[in-house]
Amino acid sequence: MAAFKGLALELQDIDTQHKPDCFLALNPAGTVPVLDDSGEIVCGSEEIVRHLSAVAPIDRNLDLESNAAWEWHDYANSVLGDGTKQWVFQHRDGSPDDLDEALMARCESNWLASLAFVESKIDEGGWLAGPQPSLADCAVFPRLALGLRYGLPRLDTYPSLRAWYESLARSKVGLRASAWVTPK
Repeated sequence: MAAFKGLALELQDIDTQHKPDCFLALNPAGTVPVLDDSGEIVCGSEEIVRHLSAVAPIDRNLDLESNAAWEWHDYANSVLGDGTKQWVFQHRDGSPDDLDEALMARCESNWLASLAFVESKIDEGGWLAGPQPSLADCAVFPRLALGLRYGLPRLDTYPSLRAWYESLARSKVGLRASAWVTPK
């Protein structure tokens, strides 16, 4: 969202297994993400989106209000996000010998079903929720980038999704949204 709005953010990774005291001081619930906007603490992705929408002007026509955009936001957080998060935590925080194979199989199955679903929904204009970029694109893109970064299957068999992803990944917005993105 911040990248689509042209905002600079200082991102800080935290160990979600062992949350540092400085993080818990910002957000005693310990949930992520958290935005510290000059001392104003905003917790949760939906709240952060709404906060950034209110405080930052935007230089492009970005749909943040339609039902379709919010449905994609919810999909990215729940269906796509949960499976991706489980996969990433297992691969990032554990040793390859300690992976929960049943969980990894469920995550990969969820990922593939999500890719097929997103592929089927990309509209003729190349965006997820209409003829212009929207909250949908802001929400789905970083989750796909994260999953790809941590070894979930590639986009090779999803041509519309792959074209959408590569277009965003190569753009100024995509590069800011996910600094680790390398289009494949």
